Amino acid sequence: MSEQWLTIEDFSYETGYSTYVVDRLIYTKELPNAIQNRHRIWEIPESDFKAYLDRKLESNRKTYAQFRVNGTEGELFKMRLFLNAHKDGISGYLKQIILEEMARRGEE
Repeated sequence: MSEQWLTIEDFSYETGYSTYVVDRLIYTKELPNAIQNRHRIWEIPESDFKAYLDRKLESNRKTYAQFRVNGTEGELFKMRLFLNAHKDGISGYLKQIILEEMARRGEE
């Protein structure tokens, strides 16, 4: 079976990114196998889409790991600061993890 392809608009819809951000991902080679078809429309292979999401997930896990230290009040404060500073740009997955950790520690 042949690979599925996404347009910039499809990628944008699936990730919640603007089309400008997706363009930037293509030009910075974060989506290395994206091609322009004969109508000059960018097409992104599904494998690139999945690989990008995997890299993003791993990056979020590493970012979260720096907040998991000793469970001190200082760490909870850092989590709240991080959430407030990145309110709009933080990924849903990372936000969910931090909120769950705060709830586990008795914070709201």
